[in-house]
Amino acid sequence: MAFGHGRSVALIQVACLGVKDPDQIKAALLHDVVEDVRGWSHERVAKEFGRKVVYYTRWVSKDPRAQFRNKEERDRAYQARFHRAPRAVLVVKLPDVLHNLRTLFACDRKKQERIVGVARDVYLPLAQKHGILVHEIAAAIDRVEATWSPAVKRHESVAGSTR
Repeated sequence: MAFGHGRSVALIQVACLGVKDPDQIKAALLHDVVEDVRGWSHERVAKEFGRKVVYYTRWVSKDPRAQFRNKEERDRAYQARFHRAPRAVLVVKLPDVLHNLRTLFACDRKKQERIVGVARDVYLPLAQKHGILVHEIAAAIDRVEATWSPAVKRHESVAGSTR
């Protein structure tokens, strides 16, 4: 796990959303640690950083693979949870989505299309509903799609989004 990603997510929270809650900032820094770093669990996050930080990291961590038949089922369940997430959780998740979109240029086209599709279909509507990073996420989607060949039709849900 690269520390730079968590740091960037926390900086987006602070700079773009004005987050001052230390627990939300810690959660942004640690949001991938349970999934990506051996030896880290939600119990360890709770012990070292407290109840509020583990509350946020539980929301933004995918459930163990063993609970699902396949990756697609796991991803659908993970994405669906954010429709019932409190706004405070989205203040951790949506900066993560934005940073992921902003750093897609090193990925192959197929991965870009998958991530942009999920951002457009799942996270942009949540951003719009809650008024969190709407313009930034829509612009990041537009920037990635603009690098694709002209034959790829840009989706109206982004181009026509309220910004």
